[in-house]
Parts: sequence; structure tokens; C-alpha cells
Amino acid sequence: HGEHPASPRYEMQLKGAGPTPFCRGADGRAVLRSSIREFLASEAMHHLGVKTTRALSLVVSDGPDGDTSMRPWYSEDSKRNVPSMDDPRLAQYTDAQKRQILAQLQVQARDNPDIMIEEPCAITCRVSPSFVRVGHLDLFARRATKASGMDDGKQYDTSTPEWEALEKLIWHAAYREFPKTAYDPYKDSDDIGNAAKALLKCSMNGIATMVAGWIRVGFTQGNFNADNCLVGGRQMDYGPFGFVDEYHPLYAKWTGSGEHFGFLNQPQAGFTNF
Repeated sequence: HGEHPASPRYEMQLKGAGPTPFCRGADGRAVLRSSIREFLASEAMHHLGVKTTRALSLVVSDGPDGDTSMRPWYSEDSKRNVPSMDDPRLAQYTDAQKRQILAQLQVQARDNPDIMIEEPCAITCRVSPSFVRVGHLDLFARRATKASGMDDGKQYDTSTPEWEALEKLIWHAAYREFPKTAYDPYKDSDDIGNAAKALLKCSMNGIATMVAGWIRVGFTQGNFNADNCLVGGRQMDYGPFGFVDEYHPLYAKWTGSGEHFGFLNQPQAGFTNF
């Protein structure tokens, strides 16, 4: 480890560079359309005062493995018809109620993608002080729990390799994200318990501040699970995101978001991740 630097260091991560050992079966590529969106949106969020990863570079793919990928998209027939204000089925409602109903139907109007299209690929290099996700800690903690054979009331077995890996990850996250509050005061005495508590508190404040920033600027992350939530409380993974076009509390840009990732449900999703 050594002394942490006075100025921040940044980790670099390639998005769209192809399959990795952790791929779940997809091709590991990113299309140019979504790569441009991430580049522009991450810079916009940074200048709007929301903590975020940033895009260092964007390169269009051109190599022996091909420079295009097939991706699902929407045909002209995929959008459902939304009634108008004078639709007889809405006659019993006031104009204000009609507008509210139509706004809700508009949010739910688009079906899932129903065609495949060929799109050019690109690779984005994004940077961040750390890419440690809540999901990483969750995975390592589950492994440590399983290795301990945990039953009700039983203590963790801190002698297992899984427990050692969890401790190393906690120290790494504390060092990279919150060195002055979660690392420096506890590392010399190897006080992993208080280091973990400090990491949790700092992470809680970071996630809460980030989500409050989303609400302030009208942003929906779209898929705010533990895999897409950085421990440091920093926006990442600009995939199915969007900005609220017309206010609705459950607004979501992606049809797969469900209500649990809707606009005003994001604070609860952040708390769930914490």
C-alpha cells in the first residue's frame, strides 16, 4: 500500500473491449451510439455537480474481430397507441385527471425492443478513483459467510481464505475511496471492524448525496442494482439511463427498469444497495 498520494489517482476501465473472464455470455462489445451517450452524459453530470465516473477517450472499433454488433431496437410498430384528450373512454375525468392519465400511459407506451439492428462498435475508456462496487463487497461477504457454515448465533470463521479476501477488499476500498477517514486511522492497528464501519458511513453519505443529485437534475439511472452502484457514491455505467422528459414519479427511460428503479423510487433503491 504505502502512503496514499496527496493528489487523486485514477483507475482506467475499458467498456466495449470484448469478452472478459467475468462475461455472462454476451459479446463484451459496446455500440457507438451508447458510447457517445456515456461520454456526453458523464461530462454533463460532472459539470452539473453530480459525482460520476468520467470518459477519458472514445475510439471507434476497427479490427479483425469485426467492428459491428447486432443489438435489439425498436421498430415503427413497437410504440403503443396512447388515447387523446377527447377519447370517449376518458369522458368521466376532468382535464387535469386526463392529463395525468395520459402522462402515465405515455411513460408506459413503448414495448420492449422487437427487432435486431447492426450497429458500429466503440471502446470507451472511463476513469474513476475506484471501481469497487457494492456488488463486489456483497459477493465476497456471501463467500465468507458460506465458508463459515453460518448458522444462527454462530460467529464468522475468520481463518478461511474467503474471510481473508473479504478483509483485503474492505481495506482496498477504504484506501482508494476514503483514505483519511476509513483507512489511515485503523490500518496500523489492523482494526478491520472500525474500518468497515467508517467505510459504511462514508459510503452511505456518498450514495445518498449522489441520488439526491439525480433527483435534483431529473436523472434516472435505469438499472440501479448493487452491480451498478459504486461504494464511493459515484455514478457509473451509463447504460439504460435518461433524463425526465415529462415529470412522472415512476419515470424510467428503459422498459426493463420496472417501478423499483423509477425516478422517485431511486432513493429507496440506493438505500437497498446500502
